[in-house]
Amino acid sequence: MDSLREHGYRFYMDPTGRVLTLGLVSGVLVLGVAAAPGCGEQDGSGGGITTTGVAGAAGSGTGTAAGGTGGGGADNTGGRGGSQAGGGGNSATCAHDGSVPDVVVSDGEDLQAAIAQASGGAVIWVGPGTYSCLRVEQQAFSASAPLIVRKDPTRSGDANIQRGSCYFPIRVIDSSYVAFDGLRVDGGGIGVYVDHSDHVVVTALEVTGCDQEGIQIRNDSSYVDVVGSHIHDTGVTEPKWGECIYVGTGSNDDFPDHTEYVWLENNDIHSCGAGEGINIKPEVFHTTARGNTIYDIAPGTADQYNQSAFTIEGESRDYLLTTPREVWMENNEIYDVTLGRWGHCVMAGGTGVYVVNNTIHHCEERGIYGNGFGDLGLFLVLFNNDVTNTTAEAVYVADSIALDETDPGPNPHQPQSWYCH
Repeated sequence: MDSLREHGYRFYMDPTGRVLTLGLVSGVLVLGVAAAPGCGEQDGSGGGITTTGVAGAAGSGTGTAAGGTGGGGADNTGGRGGSQAGGGGNSATCAHDGSVPDVVVSDGEDLQAAIAQASGGAVIWVGPGTYSCLRVEQQAFSASAPLIVRKDPTRSGDANIQRGSCYFPIRVIDSSYVAFDGLRVDGGGIGVYVDHSDHVVVTALEVTGCDQEGIQIRNDSSYVDVVGSHIHDTGVTEPKWGECIYVGTGSNDDFPDHTEYVWLENNDIHSCGAGEGINIKPEVFHTTARGNTIYDIAPGTADQYNQSAFTIEGESRDYLLTTPREVWMENNEIYDVTLGRWGHCVMAGGTGVYVVNNTIHHCEERGIYGNGFGDLGLFLVLFNNDVTNTTAEAVYVADSIALDETDPGPNPHQPQSWYCH
């Protein structure tokens, strides 16, 4: 494909998502028919485009991705239009249907200009190289016509996003229906910053080397998913603010920060300065952390109250005090938490929180700490957690907390379905 692009060719999918065409000034040449990208309950088998050996569109649903004859093969490298085999897809249709031409950006070209000029429904395919200062500001897209900025899987090498002249390598503010997929964020003040935005998906990113937090989601943002990403080695210059994922706001200037419907799943999180792996602030509602792995955490400093690897903070200000927060922490593994100022693996309080089916081990202090600070007297559900190898109590719950140890049933919340990731 790269050699063809050098001669002015561009590749598109037709609106049905089934025919790969090769664009030329003189016309359009149909090379072959590819199976539709697998998404959700579709088969997900990659359709072979045999004329040139271009890889088939691999499935992001439950099926397998055989790839195309010649270019794809059984290694599941996949072609554009679908991600790799399986991928934990959902039952929705993929947002990108090919009706809007894609944009291809290469090293040395202006990725930010492509974002600023993007039409809803396009995918910006980012080639290997170094880019900086990506901003999506006051750009309202939709579920049927989103903005997708994605690493080009047909070209090897990282697409590195650095801070450049900006504090945030990636910043989304006052925007909606935006996805970043497969990029590498290296450095910056806060690596990925989502501010007063909705329907944002961050998937398969590596975020590392940030001065403070890796990813922050704040200021009344809603429906933000962080999935399948690797966030590590944050807090380089400000370790006390080095949380790998930080949801909500601790500042009184932004009170109340009613951030909600955040979904954190299958992330690899470690080495977060002196901060938490995941920190969920008091005014955050309807949020789930599922299937994450959090380790090598040393929380807290002499002047910062980071107490655990995963903290769901109690209420410290007067906001919706009788409303359960519906924050779920389920099926995570948390381990190797050593003393910073503290060394708990998990801390949560009685504010309407569920801690269910987690594996917790090798904690320098408590495995699960039900902290009475900011307790609203609502409930803290602890059910079926496997807690071992703790220096202090495996589970300690303050007397003031309304503890519920019965099976809460299934989590009612789900990840977003408009983008197959």
